[in-house]
Parts: sequence; structure tokens; C-alpha cells
Amino acid sequence: MSEYQYYEWQRLESPLTIAEQNAVNALSSHIEVSSMQASVSYNWGDFKHNPVQVLAKYFDSYLYFSNWGSYDLAFSFPKGLIDDDALEVYFDEDHVNISTVEDKLILKFEKRDDDGYGGDYGEQSYLSTLSRLRDDIIQGDYRVLYIAWLNAMVEQSHWYEEDENDSDNVYQDPEPPVPAGLNELTLPLRKFMDVFEVDSFLVSAAAERSPSLLPLRKTAFDSAISNLSRQEADEFLLKIANAEPGAVAALRKKLRSFDKPREEVQFNPRT
Repeated sequence: MSEYQYYEWQRLESPLTIAEQNAVNALSSHIEVSSMQASVSYNWGDFKHNPVQVLAKYFDSYLYFSNWGSYDLAFSFPKGLIDDDALEVYFDEDHVNISTVEDKLILKFEKRDDDGYGGDYGEQSYLSTLSRLRDDIIQGDYRVLYIAWLNAMVEQSHWYEEDENDSDNVYQDPEPPVPAGLNELTLPLRKFMDVFEVDSFLVSAAAERSPSLLPLRKTAFDSAISNLSRQEADEFLLKIANAEPGAVAALRKKLRSFDKPREEVQFNPRT
């Protein structure tokens, strides 16, 4: 069986400039580049650059797939846009981790199949669906992180069973809080579970302790905007006009914060 590797990056807010498109196009002789996306595949050989650095410099989301069973999904965030300290409880070095690359925070999910088989690779067009999880995380919806943590614990339990007589071989980190809405999984969450082979029965069991999502009225941005100072409004407007990465998401996060005491864990469920 021949090798196969697939790399894809997406821009989720402002488009790449012509100069940026040219720079990305120069990374590989057969990479396909548009203003919002780039992808390249290999049957032999490999991508000669660090794909996470490409993500940090030019894009917002990234997917890697190989037919020997490796998957990477990563999101890039401007520093300060997410509370990385609040995410630490979900991290596991081999499955979910965060790092600083360039001036960005990179949240990365990893999967490595021991059997060396990655399944059917005829279609990799699901990054657009998975990319919606980035906005969920920005809004404080950590369901995908909890699901990834659950899956990591199952894998680690298999390792511990191999040496169950070792008293040091016990996972002791505390369980993160069970998020609301595990019984109301969105299409991006279901796709994540499919790609990373998460046992649906495992999530269903955890969902028994998960509160329901409260119906959230559409955020009244028009009234929330009045809470911005003139200086804040001007700064946000300038960033948006300059197509600064993360500017729109940062503004929405700020506007939602004015209503936070009344909707602590409420976020819009997507289907």
C-alpha cells in the first residue's frame, strides 16, 4: 500500500492578502491556494515545512491526515483571545496540548493509531465542519476538549492495564468539570468523534451528568455596544478595518462579557 498524507489549512476570518497567498504557494510545488484555504497531498515524500508554523503565520485552522493512522487538528488563536489557563485541565501531552508559536496560541488535538491504518482517505473535506469548533472554544464552549479528554483517559487506561501491579502507574489528575450540552451534540462535535474514533457510548455515559444547554436568546449586540467606551469602540473598529486576525471574535467576546452574569454557561448550540 502506498503512503498518503494530506495537509489542509483554512482562514476563518479575513482572507489572505495576495502577498500571503504567494508566500504560501511557494511552500510546495503542487500546493493549492486560495484566499481562504490551502491544501496539499503526498503519495510519496513529505511537506518540507513545519505545518504548525504555517498555521500560526497564515491561518486559523489546520488538519493533517495520513493513511497509516495519524490525525492532527489544530487551531490558532491570537494571544488573549482564549483563557489558556482554564483549558489546562483538559491537556494531555499525547492527545491535547497548547503551545506558543510566533505570536499565536496553538491548540492541537492528536491521534495516532497503533494498528497503522488510517481508514479510507478518499475525502478530507471536513475541516470546514471541524473549524466551527474554534469559535465554540472562543465562546467558552469546551465540549470538544472534554470529549478529547475522555478519549485520552480511555487510551491511558489501556496502558495502565498492561502494568497494573505498578503502584505508580495510576492516573491521578482530577477530572475536568462536565460541560453542559453533552447530550446535544452538534455536527462539528459528531464529526470530531468520528475522525478521532471517540466511543459514543463513553460520551453518552458522561452526558448523564451533563446539564442541558439553556436556550440562549440571540445576543443583543446593539445594546451591548453602548457599553463600550469610545476608545474601545475605536480600537475594535480600527482592528476590523485592518482585517486584523481575531478582531471580530474578540469584539464578540467582549460584547458577550457584558451579559455574562446572566448567562454563565450559555452558548448557541449548532446543529
